[in-house]
Amino acid sequence: MRDRKETYIGYVEMALGVGDVVGPAIGGLMFGIIGFQGTFLAFGSMIALGIVLSIKWIPSSLNKQGHDEHLNQRSVSLGYEELTYRKIFF
Repeated sequence: MRDRKETYIGYVEMALGVGDVVGPAIGGLMFGIIGFQGTFLAFGSMIALGIVLSIKWIPSSLNKQGHDEHLNQRSVSLGYEELTYRKIFF
């Protein structure tokens, strides 16, 4: 799974780029049709759905290191604890 880390980072960067290009046009159209409150609720719902899907689909094992690497990392940065979405929110 660690060998696909770059692929997942690429997907995130691609989504950010497409959102920057397409987002203002879609937001402007939606504002003209359903107003500010409707646009706010629609995009808020999309963001919430994106967070849930990210938590579910992006494997947390991408951040795990091998045992030897973990020992070396720990000796360099004492007190470091890996935080994941599941530890923070669940």
